[in-house]
Amino acid sequence: MKNRSLLVIILSLTLFFSSCSNEENSSINVPGTIVKKMKFVGANWNNDFENHEINFQYENGKLTSYSDGTGLKVDFFYTNNLISRVDKYIRVNQQPTFYLSVDFFYDAQERLVKFEADQNPASQPGIDITVDFSYTNNNNANFNYASLFENYNGTITFDQNNVTKLVKNNFNPNYNSSAEENYMNYDSKKHIFSDVIGFRNLNLYNAFYFGQFYNFEGFGIYPGGKNNLTTLQIKLFYNGYLASEGISNSINYQYGTNDFPIEASKNSQSRMLFEF
Repeated sequence: MKNRSLLVIILSLTLFFSSCSNEENSSINVPGTIVKKMKFVGANWNNDFENHEINFQYENGKLTSYSDGTGLKVDFFYTNNLISRVDKYIRVNQQPTFYLSVDFFYDAQERLVKFEADQNPASQPGIDITVDFSYTNNNNANFNYASLFENYNGTITFDQNNVTKLVKNNFNPNYNSSAEENYMNYDSKKHIFSDVIGFRNLNLYNAFYFGQFYNFEGFGIYPGGKNNLTTLQIKLFYNGYLASEGISNSINYQYGTNDFPIEASKNSQSRMLFEF
């Protein structure tokens, strides 16, 4: 009887410590899959960013915030495994100032169906930008973009990893018919956020900021989805005629041994360095 009791105690302790170990391991990020630090290097960065280091904070694989310790800070809020709000602070007169707040809405399939942005939450809170998405199939969606300064509609094309095309119709009020076609090309490596929970559900949101190397109005990170954007080609049409075309964004990468970039650059004077 004593042996049986002893066996029960040993098994109970084994299960208890095994459970504790699993809970502890679940909160540890696997090295090499989640970026820990980003540094801006190069003379082309302005004084606010040159040689600045940004540190990322996580909880159970979810990105909770990143900051440079001097006023620039972005907070991420989740509902289950989806990013439902992002609040961004910038440094003004050496003080952190609430600069941008974006709310995200999803359907039952966890697809982004709307985002609303408040571009001045500190002094004039309210919705300044609203974008609604309606999905026509698994690879295409229509959208309506409405803001205080511009209104247009369009289409967006994507696969399970990345957005490949974004078309803005009637975006220029000076023409009866205008269109801007954006074509995205990617490498086969991993974006630094590709393993962050909830990031790829926001591919359609991120695509609106692909024209910027450091997308200040977006998440404040270089563009991409699962993979890294290498070129963005833009074609402009007015009254049905091609008016111009060219490469708006071209980014080069250096990679580590785990298929994540350790550097993203537009030229030798404008680089982002990453640590995992």
